[in-house]
Amino acid sequence: MRQSADREYADMLADIRIGKVTESAYKLLKERLITPGRHAPVAKICDCYSCLVENKESPLILLPRTSLCDEVNDATLQKTGNPIYTLTAIVTLDTIVSSGRLAFHALILY
Repeated sequence: MRQSADREYADMLADIRIGKVTESAYKLLKERLITPGRHAPVAKICDCYSCLVENKESPLILLPRTSLCDEVNDATLQKTGNPIYTLTAIVTLDTIVSSGRLAFHALILY
């Protein structure tokens, strides 16, 4: 996992999870937008992710909504041709996200 090898990156992701985004993190996130200024189609997100994986990158996709995450996961899983299993999880941690920082649409960190 990339976070274990890069403490600064891991700290940035931990801060983002609780809604704390520094200017440098915000700048990095803006640089990595798939389609700046507009929503990225699921196919574009999946294609970008696939290209990075093929180039031996370890991308992480950040999405603003769980529903979009579900769509991307479903599309990516469909490409594998393997059976898809559904597991139910219990959320045990609340996260706080500043609505002013949810302006991105879809990005992949690498």
